[in-house]
Amino acid sequence: MQGATALEKALSMIDQGAATDPAKAIKLLRALQDKVDGLDPANGQRVLNPQGKDMSEVLEDSTLESKSELRNRYTTRWGAMKDRVQSYRDAIRDHAYGNPPVAPAVVQAITAFQAADQSLGTAVMKQDYETSMALLDDIDAAVLALETAAAGIASNHADFKDPANSDARKAAVRKKAADIQAGINGRRYKDLPAQALSDYDRDIQAAQLQLATAEANNNAQAVGAALDAMDAAMKAFRAAGAAHLTALAKGGKKSGDARSAAKKLLDSDPDLLRELAVLPQGRELLDKMVAGVGSSAGDDETKRFVKEAMKARFNIEILEGDLTTKALPRLYKLLASVPEEHAAENERVSRIKRDKHSTGASSYGRDPSGGMLTLNLGKTGRKEKKFQPMPDDTVPKELRIKDKEVSYFDHSTLHEIGHAVDDKLSYMSAKGSDAKFGGWREESADSVADVACNQKGFYADFPALPRSFLKAFLLDILNGSTPGQPSGAVLNLVATGGAPPTAADWAADPGIKQASKDHAVFTRDGWDDDQVNVAVTDAQRLVAYRTGPERQAGRALVEAILRDRTAPAQAIADTAAGLLAAAPQWNLLAAHDAARWCDYIRLRGSADGLWEKGAGGITAAAVGGRIYHQAYGGVWVSYLLSARSKGVSQYQFRAPGEWFSEVYAAYQMGLMPENHPDAQAMSWIN
Repeated sequence: MQGATALEKALSMIDQGAATDPAKAIKLLRALQDKVDGLDPANGQRVLNPQGKDMSEVLEDSTLESKSELRNRYTTRWGAMKDRVQSYRDAIRDHAYGNPPVAPAVVQAITAFQAADQSLGTAVMKQDYETSMALLDDIDAAVLALETAAAGIASNHADFKDPANSDARKAAVRKKAADIQAGINGRRYKDLPAQALSDYDRDIQAAQLQLATAEANNNAQAVGAALDAMDAAMKAFRAAGAAHLTALAKGGKKSGDARSAAKKLLDSDPDLLRELAVLPQGRELLDKMVAGVGSSAGDDETKRFVKEAMKARFNIEILEGDLTTKALPRLYKLLASVPEEHAAENERVSRIKRDKHSTGASSYGRDPSGGMLTLNLGKTGRKEKKFQPMPDDTVPKELRIKDKEVSYFDHSTLHEIGHAVDDKLSYMSAKGSDAKFGGWREESADSVADVACNQKGFYADFPALPRSFLKAFLLDILNGSTPGQPSGAVLNLVATGGAPPTAADWAADPGIKQASKDHAVFTRDGWDDDQVNVAVTDAQRLVAYRTGPERQAGRALVEAILRDRTAPAQAIADTAAGLLAAAPQWNLLAAHDAARWCDYIRLRGSADGLWEKGAGGITAAAVGGRIYHQAYGGVWVSYLLSARSKGVSQYQFRAPGEWFSEVYAAYQMGLMPENHPDAQAMSWIN
């Protein structure tokens, strides 16, 4: 009775393993549970399992099958806890438990968590799911210890996670108070009312005593309250200083008196001008003081004043780079020239950096901290005909903008502010698809290849070649390959062994069978990215084709089934149809209009695109009344050809954001005719 003997052997191994190798015993037990249907009670013979294997085969396969099952159990469990683990990673990184952590028990728990977390990454890379499962237990235990330790800290530490009570904030507030005190001692505030000085001395000393007491008691909540009190005392003192500057400006004295007083006070309190900016008519006073500087901030003290005035007036957090004597007043004037909502009250204009030596283009970007204007601008006096239309443009004369030289510094700065305004209003994302604003569409290399294949006759002219191959050939060009010199991505579609694998061959491949099985499981239970990543790696290792294009095709087929979630039968059919038995005539494919069009509309370098070719060159590339092109690396767009009839510049037609920013800059510089269709939109935005 082979089945009974095998069963006895398995049970014996399980008994022995329970004492010497519990993990192996568990593997065998699960293998028996999952794969064995049982023994016939009449004769003890093995009843074949669904795979048709007898007990000996089950035992031989137990390690492999247990690994597969363990992988599934790991990915399921990890999927359930990964967000929680990430939250603790973030909390530890952000010093949520104090910097340094507030208690030894917390330190111990954090150390255990980080050790298990790091080891988990190594184990998963090695596909050691048994160790990975154990490490998940360790992580759970460390998290429990961390929560217990945090909860066990005395109640007066309830706010120790709050950045408002952190050591960094204490240091910053204390430094500001020390700077103000140094200014008082240095008699920089001697012209302020005596009552303001007395009130500040009283309030700041009381707040500092409150802070010292809170620290002595290790009371984080009280620390925060004391820091708030110090901030309030300094804010009130700044308000008195701002009122003093306002009185100077209105007192009939020389126009520079308020500015001179502000320069002295800035050494002690750079935030003074921010307090002035929020007073009634405070912005106007700052504008007046900076205007008095003229076009050049001639010394370091004046440069600092204009810089701090700009930060206060326009709510700028970071202002850095080549802030030269002429650039500072000019930049201030430009920011003041646009509506308050566009700069001063626009968090997208919270950081500005100027680099006068960079050869790159200026840019706008945004992250969670706010917007960033990077102004790669040389001399402020440089002039150019930025808006001069190309000779073959089709814009009617009455709609053309003024043909004159403009300041490159002014235009570029206003252009980047335009990006920030567009971002704040989501203007082009909401209206860009409208024909009035260019009829823009987001495209991709894939969608543009479809246009070339269908509307340029590529499919029709090469009916003997698989459509998947033809599209891949054009995609290769769109992605940068020279026509007639295909990359490996296309060459890998030509089989090396003559006849390529059939659909039946692919369906029988072990790796594809595994991917198809996983596809069914994910479709039933839900798609989890981490589990899919593991499944893709495992299935690709099982693909029987180990070399050449067939290997690449097999790996891509696994990706299609699991990452793209394509139905296995469809993915297999597409792969089988896409491999060629022999190389085509590359020169004929490259000479086709579709291939030449794909090469024509793609980006050269980082900034040499179709928009530079003028109306004639662009019109020649139109397909179905639309212009398709690559705007940036990996970014494809299309717009209506008819939109060019009201263009303000060639660069406007690079992308939707450039459309808005070029119109914005032209409007703000007074170059756009009042009857221009886009002038009405800009008037509304203003």
